[in-house]
Amino acid sequence: MSIGQLMLIIFWLVDALAVNRDLKSKLKTFVTNPAALILASLFFIHILGMAFTVDFEYGWKDLRTKLPLLALPIIISSIKAPTVEEFKSLIWIYITACFTGTLLCVWWLATKDIDNIRDIVWFNSHIRFALNIAFSFFICLIFFFRCTTIRTKIFCLILIVWFPIYLVLQESITGLGVMITTSSLMILITLFRRRKFWISIPVLLLLILVPLSSAFYLKTVWNGMKAKEEKNLEGIDRISANGNIYYHDTTHLELENGYYVGLYQQPQELKDNWNKRSDFDFDGIDNRNQQLKFTLIRYLTSKGLRKDSVGVAALSAEDIKNIEHGYANYKHAQKTSLRTRIEIIFWEYQRYKTKGEISGHSLTQRFEFWRASWYLIKRNFWFGVGTGDMNIAFEKAYDEMNSQLSLENRHRSHNQYLSIFTALGVFGILWFIYVLVWPAVITGSYRNYLYLSFFFILIISMLFEDTIETQAGVTFYAFLSSFLIFSSVNFRKDLEKKSL
Repeated sequence: MSIGQLMLIIFWLVDALAVNRDLKSKLKTFVTNPAALILASLFFIHILGMAFTVDFEYGWKDLRTKLPLLALPIIISSIKAPTVEEFKSLIWIYITACFTGTLLCVWWLATKDIDNIRDIVWFNSHIRFALNIAFSFFICLIFFFRCTTIRTKIFCLILIVWFPIYLVLQESITGLGVMITTSSLMILITLFRRRKFWISIPVLLLLILVPLSSAFYLKTVWNGMKAKEEKNLEGIDRISANGNIYYHDTTHLELENGYYVGLYQQPQELKDNWNKRSDFDFDGIDNRNQQLKFTLIRYLTSKGLRKDSVGVAALSAEDIKNIEHGYANYKHAQKTSLRTRIEIIFWEYQRYKTKGEISGHSLTQRFEFWRASWYLIKRNFWFGVGTGDMNIAFEKAYDEMNSQLSLENRHRSHNQYLSIFTALGVFGILWFIYVLVWPAVITGSYRNYLYLSFFFILIISMLFEDTIETQAGVTFYAFLSSFLIFSSVNFRKDLEKKSL
């Protein structure tokens, strides 16, 4: 991405200084374009944030990361808008690149030993890639309904089916959530615009049915994780098959697949029999740097086995390998499963409620990230902590809050709105919202389905991610917003004629 953008800047400068020699004209085009100025202003408010910064080294690094916020609006707004065919060609390159990326990820999943499903996206951020897949899905959807050739319709239909399937394979809760929410919003807008009330009722019923069925499915998964055994010492076995006394911990409610982790533990039998079956020391760590004995205990529990010699003997060679790899639940060893991903999230929540544990858990950590953000916002409401002092401020906030997060898991907001509010204060967040909304309003882009789908994907993703705090995220926002606003002028006119 860095090389691509650097080449774009070089080509733009060569064209402006040597080929057409119209640098002054290009800059004039940019400065007289209100939408372009507003988009680029997001970079300048981060420069203003340097006035409240102590850590200038990180501040300049952050500005370099956010340089696309300035460069791409200037370049794309100052060049001639592509023709309809040129625009479509660029869109098809984008869709093809995303489709190829999904094939590479599936190939990686099928041929590599993957411990974490996120690792199948080895060329980019898995979340940013999921956002691109979601946007490609809506592009194909629009092309399917507006195109005239059968071949294009068939290809679009294949991708419309494939992209959601891929997100399920990637276990991307964020990507699927964004896709479903954006679909609902786009359907509602379409019904409002078309005013065809004869189809409104069934479509609205469908919109109600989808979240209800999703809620029912989630409830089914949640119920499947409820206790399958009594946590009552009366009548419980006290002695193992080998005559040793069991240890029963009834003070904690932690579960694995509905079985209590604390019941039926015989540590000495576990240690002796594990060390006979594995080269990994019982008192050592697994491949994920977790204490192996706890991984073993949870894994046995997940299979409904007792934590004793009989339980270890019942483990297969594959089970032993899974435990050595760090899988604490036999279901998690599956290469891909959306249900398993949901179960992991529910387990994290259970762990948070019963033990208050948050470190290393993607969902519950976010609660602490957001709490730290609000802690800083309340103390730096007007002007924020500054562009370069985010890391310093968060480190201090976690210490002052006596946060239970481990040092390596003390990250920033994971919410773009909170991130801007924390760094730049109330004036910064208000201007950020203005930048997100107003360019599309003054150019009329909000009337275009292509831009609207991108806009909804963007603003929804920012609720759960620092979308523009990484190069992949800032490029996704800066390029596509500029491209869809300034380069789609001819394409939007053609769309109104319903001819692709």
